[in-house]
Amino acid sequence: MKVEYLKKIADFELEHLKDVEKYHTKWQIREEEYSKKILTDVLEIDIIELEKLTNQLKKNKIDKKDKAMLWSLFIKNPERMGKEEMSENQDIKKAKEELEKIQADEREQELADLRMKHIRDTQAVEEYGYLKGIEKGQEEEKKQIILNMNKKHISLKDICDIVELSQEEVAKIIEENIKK
Repeated sequence: MKVEYLKKIADFELEHLKDVEKYHTKWQIREEEYSKKILTDVLEIDIIELEKLTNQLKKNKIDKKDKAMLWSLFIKNPERMGKEEMSENQDIKKAKEELEKIQADEREQELADLRMKHIRDTQAVEEYGYLKGIEKGQEEEKKQIILNMNKKHISLKDICDIVELSQEEVAKIIEENIKK
């Protein structure tokens, strides 16, 4: 049986986990009323909050046996990984060596920069489109409310008060619909 692990690494504090001090939390699917009952042991979601890791390290030292901590430190700042931490984790050592190769090779660095730019651009476009979609949906909903109130012969002044638009804006929406 293969165990599926989903990992989310956040460079910020997640709103729903503000009251949880741990930087690394593990989640399983549980039933609402029977919270001790786990649906399956083949799915686990790990969330690592790098900001909390930084705060936790101010209080405690690095646990060299905690692989999640070591990888999180590497992700947060690969330059600060000491030889001691890397000597105990060959995978991190190999990742650091690969990173150094990429940084030494200008072409590879340029490709890495372009990949990061593409990721950021894609996220920005998706976020912009999502927000525009919400705005458009709200406008359509407001328009439909205006038209429904107009059909019920609610006064123009009352419609304006309810939807918080000027009389000119409301009249224009009603007029456009009459033309259709």
